[in-house]
Amino acid sequence: MVAVRSSLADAIVVFGLWAILTGAIMIFLAVGRLRLLRGQWLMIISGAGSVFAGVTFTNFTGSTAAGLAALAQYSAGGAVWYLLSALWLSLPGRARR
Repeated sequence: MVAVRSSLADAIVVFGLWAILTGAIMIFLAVGRLRLLRGQWLMIISGAGSVFAGVTFTNFTGSTAAGLAALAQYSAGGAVWYLLSALWLSLPGRARR
């Protein structure tokens, strides 16, 4: 809510903090599920990418247009990783050991 009433740069920082938190949660959960499910390496990579992107967003010192371009790239990359994970887990014999 604070980001909505602030500048675009503040909104990008809030999104960066969200990316760091969700990325860390993804890594934690994926490592915990490695013994039960295959395909968790994609979730670990995605979580690490979220943490890295979040740190980049919170330290962003460029223009807001460049920040929006970075957010768009982050979103597209996340979509690709989720698609790869879904495809990996949908292959026969991949969902369970």
